[in-house]
Amino acid sequence: MKQLFAITAITFCSTIVGCASSGALREIVYEQKDLPDGSAIEIRYRNQSKIQMCVDPEAWPNSAGAISDAEKRAFLVVGEQRFAMKPFNAGYCLKGCGMPIKPGEELVARIPYEFFDLPNDLRLQQKRLEFTSMAYPCRGN
Repeated sequence: MKQLFAITAITFCSTIVGCASSGALREIVYEQKDLPDGSAIEIRYRNQSKIQMCVDPEAWPNSAGAISDAEKRAFLVVGEQRFAMKPFNAGYCLKGCGMPIKPGEELVARIPYEFFDLPNDLRLQQKRLEFTSMAYPCRGN
């Protein structure tokens, strides 16, 4: 019975996106730039690999700059102060939610300070984003 359960679990997992091996996710290195005049942090990631990579909604900002479920994973740091990102939920996706990035392509996103409730008196202070982003190899569309 245990063996049948294990085979069923493996079969089920292989049909669901997100059951990839734990080695499939890779941390991506992005550049960041503080834009006080635009009240935002800009981040850039260029796919330097030879394969297409995908990032899920919780791993990269959407077009408005929000990151799904990032309130405990994304912080704007000003001096010794850390400001957590406001909660945002992009919903649940069964399949195909990853944003593809072809080799050599670049992703650019701006995250508004307001998503961190940054006090206005800190707007001109030097800031940095604390956030780890992950990507995984994915098929071309």
